[in-house]
Amino acid sequence: MSSTIHHYENLNDAALVIERLAKLKARAEKHNWNVDLDWKLHPSSGAACKLELTYGGSFKVDDEWRLVAVADNTMTNDKPMVFVFDPDVSIGAVDLSRCDHCERKIARRKVLVIANSKNEVRHVGGNCAEDFFGHDPLWATW
Repeated sequence: MSSTIHHYENLNDAALVIERLAKLKARAEKHNWNVDLDWKLHPSSGAACKLELTYGGSFKVDDEWRLVAVADNTMTNDKPMVFVFDPDVSIGAVDLSRCDHCERKIARRKVLVIANSKNEVRHVGGNCAEDFFGHDPLWATW
């Protein structure tokens, strides 16, 4: 299991993220994906708060590649949330404009970071995921 802490200036912003996380968790359960996702809200001084996410699971994409991280910019407006599923793989900085499949530099809402058995890392934009993997990795891009 991995965990991350995210800071919000007010409870309303955190509540929107929690609502989205609840939908994602329900979707994972509906599809029987081997994904664990939970969160805790920690109030801070004033209206500020911290949101602690814990997550993990087994994310094999195909016989060669496995998912090691997802950068998601659909839940926040400033910086993407980066979910690291395999902390033993060095992913470096995740660039939401990078896709090693199409090699186009465009703004993206999601980037999947995958690694092979040699821990060679590739970034695949959310829009290219189906083309790259040959099927829609819906479980990975949630």
